[in-house]
Amino acid sequence: MFDLSQWSWGQIGLSFLIVIVAIGTLIVALPKFVAGIRVIKEGKDYKDKIKKAHDDALVQLETNTEDIKKLTQKIDDIAGIMTQFVVESEKKDTMLADHIERLEEKINKIEDVQREDRLDRDRSEILEFANRVRNGRRVTLNSWYHVFDIGGKYEKTIKEYNIPNDKFNAEYEWLKHHFKELESNNDFLQLDDEV
Repeated sequence: MFDLSQWSWGQIGLSFLIVIVAIGTLIVALPKFVAGIRVIKEGKDYKDKIKKAHDDALVQLETNTEDIKKLTQKIDDIAGIMTQFVVESEKKDTMLADHIERLEEKINKIEDVQREDRLDRDRSEILEFANRVRNGRRVTLNSWYHVFDIGGKYEKTIKEYNIPNDKFNAEYEWLKHHFKELESNNDFLQLDDEV
């Protein structure tokens, strides 16, 4: 039994063509051979007719052999073109994968820069707020909520990306403690629109 899983498409195609040509040769040669046998049975000049049938079959076989050689060459040419196509395709796939990887690196760098910029702005806003409060400036309850909203997002981001920030942590903890003191006395700046 043949294991066709190890054959290339070119080998399978060539084998198929050889079988077809061989069957065609038999189909062409068989009637002539049968005709020769009939001549023998009929007793008519059988040697000449058999020889002619044999010679005709040999000529047909040579013609078919040449056709097989031509088809084999065409199959080899097509296999070469297909191999070249596969190699070029693999090169392009590799180039595309490299390009995608470089784009992903650039996107990651842009995201890092954006994150750092946002963190810098948020940290500055929170630290400036803490400085104003330490200097005795009273602020509205909404301002406190805004700072805690920013601070919560800031803390989540620095934990997620493992960014050290001791100075911020100390100031932010002081703000939380101070807020609790103000909250217990309801000592927030009241604006006319907040009443």
